[in-house]
Amino acid sequence: MLISLQHVSAGYGKPKTTEYVEILNDVSFTFPEGGRVCIAGQNGSGKTTLMRVIAGLLPYRGHVCIGETKDTLREISRMKRREVAERIALMPQFPESYFSYTVTEAVLLGRYVHMKNRLGVASQADRETVARTLERTGLAEIADRQIDELSGGQLQRVMLARTLVQETPVILLDEPSNHLDMRYQAELTEILKAWADPDLSGNLGKPQPRTLISVFNNLWQAMDLADIAVFMREGRILASGCPSEIMSPELLKDVYGFDAASYIAHTAEAWQSAVDSAADPRILSKKDKKSST
Repeated sequence: MLISLQHVSAGYGKPKTTEYVEILNDVSFTFPEGGRVCIAGQNGSGKTTLMRVIAGLLPYRGHVCIGETKDTLREISRMKRREVAERIALMPQFPESYFSYTVTEAVLLGRYVHMKNRLGVASQADRETVARTLERTGLAEIADRQIDELSGGQLQRVMLARTLVQETPVILLDEPSNHLDMRYQAELTEILKAWADPDLSGNLGKPQPRTLISVFNNLWQAMDLADIAVFMREGRILASGCPSEIMSPELLKDVYGFDAASYIAHTAEAWQSAVDSAADPRILSKKDKKSST
């Protein structure tokens, strides 16, 4: 699916009143079919607002269109909610749940758009899809737990699984690594790479081109996942393209408002030093001697 934004502006509050706060300002961009796009920028730069606009959850000015080709693009604001849900799944930054579902029940909610009967009764195929996705996201062992008993990281994985089982050609992920420890951040990246690649996706969906649009504050993770990076500041897109081609100290300073490149270099150096120390046999032997005394 192609997603095309032309001169899009959006905000919160009642338009044309003093209560209205504009967040996005004249944004134009085309998300290519099959692309892995990561959006980065400061807090308040418009990343979440952009995701909500694409998902059809926020009014906007301009044009936001989706279609399989340029000739079949349709305005999202003119589509029914079910039509949008068949094409786009959104994992929000702050997931909410108003009932104490089990993990399986919470993930099964993502299958609602595929349920043929009006009562929303899950078919055997729906349940099999959920079971496979629970296994893939490391949730099978807690499938019967109540979600209000879960840690923040576990709940985040439940919301990811619910997004994946919707089986849409486009998924939007707003800070999907929130609350996840290092191990699950790494697993998340591999899951998303597999989802976006029909040759690697296995049973996570149908073999079709998929578009992944995600927001990350962790630049390391974003650059590992993205083939296209979009940098935002104050509701506008400052730069977009292949990360290795557009990343520069000057751009990062414009985006984040400080010398981000030096900070990244310093943390990378500190991390490398820690890794080298941990692998140094002389240091390991000293630790062994201390532990034996």
